Amino acid sequence: WPYEYLLNKTFSGTDTWMREVVQRLEDCLSETYWYVRSHYVIPDITVEFR
Repeated sequence: WPYEYLLNKTFSGTDTWMREVVQRLEDCLSETYWYVRSHYVIPDITVEFR
């Protein structure tokens, strides 16, 4: 997604819209994470983000 669009949408939108976007992003990251973990033998990637 274009970040500028997201930022504009965030500051001009509502808290409800933000919560929906954050929830969708978290769901997407979670699904991707578990898909990769289940198909490839890799170390725990959560450590790399800290």
